[in-house]
Amino acid sequence: SAFLYEKAQSWDKAAAMFIKTKNWTKVGELIDRVTSPKIFSQFAKAKEADGKYREAGRAYEAAKDYDSVIRVNLTYLQNPDEAVRVVRETQSVEGAKMVANFFQKLGDYGRSEERF
Repeated sequence: SAFLYEKAQSWDKAAAMFIKTKNWTKVGELIDRVTSPKIFSQFAKAKEADGKYREAGRAYEAAKDYDSVIRVNLTYLQNPDEAVRVVRETQSVEGAKMVANFFQKLGDYGRSEERF
């Protein structure tokens, strides 16, 4: 039935059906047409589990799960600048704590005390 939804251009429903069957390749083909944050979130979690962190970060951002975007950028991508950008744009308190802890672990106390 996922293929019928796809043929009808009902992208969110098609992606949801492909998620149920764990057909992540098909979900990936549809992801640019999807609008549901829930689908983006499920796709992001699957990509993160597969070690595809850049894709996971993009999907988390589309899902508006900004703390996960920050976590992926700090933990896996070693990209604190992107994490700082997201913290500044979203004013995430939890994200700011993650960034501060990241810089503290590096011994960069100046950046760890920076106001985001």
